[in-house]
Formats: sequence, C-alpha cells, structure tokens
Amino acid sequence: MLSRFERGSLFETFRVSAGIGIAPIQNNYVPIMGRLIFLQGSGHLELGLGLSVLVAQRPPQENTKQYLPAMSGSDINIAGVVGYRYESPSGGFMFRVAATPTIDMGTKKFIPFAGFTVGWAW
Repeated sequence: MLSRFERGSLFETFRVSAGIGIAPIQNNYVPIMGRLIFLQGSGHLELGLGLSVLVAQRPPQENTKQYLPAMSGSDINIAGVVGYRYESPSGGFMFRVAATPTIDMGTKKFIPFAGFTVGWAW
C-alpha cells in the first residue's frame, strides 16, 4: 500500500484498524482492509479481511504504460491478512510481515500474496 490511515485503540488487548491505499501491480487496485491487532508487548498478531477493487487497467498491448479506467464492478478481489507486527506501545519504529491470500472473484483463482511494511507509529 502506498498510503493509508490507521488509528484507534478500543481496549488494551486489541486494536481495530482500517486502511485504504493504492496497489499498483500490473493493474491499479484500491485495497480497503479492516484489521484486528492483538496487543501484547511489542509483538502483535494481526488478522484482517478486505476487498481490492480494480480502478485502472492496462490495455491489451503490453508495451504501453497507459492505463484506462476500469468498468464499474469489473474486478473485485477478497483478501485476508495474517501477520506479525512489531510496534512499541509508546510508538516509534514499526515493521510488519504478513501473508495476504487473495481470491479473484472474477476467475475464482487463489493468489498467494505476501508483503512487509516499515514505518513509524504514533
């Protein structure tokens, strides 16, 4: 994700977070995710579920960098998140490693994504 927002502690044992961003993989998707982050010290278990909506796609000619707007509702993926997050309770440096299994609802294919995040928490 290139940009996102995240905030809100409901209890001392877990946090609910939501995010939106841009995923510029072959085509451009906007992922919308909700997550539960189970807090215990600096190491946290993170579980989430969300959608990725196709907003722009490359035309059939692969050698172009031009993207065209996608048809409304043309491609929606369901994604989950299972990961580990290191984040100090007082904020500061954080990183996250996660598996993000995805199901393409158009083709019903399973896509095994994974990723990492490095940033600053407040």
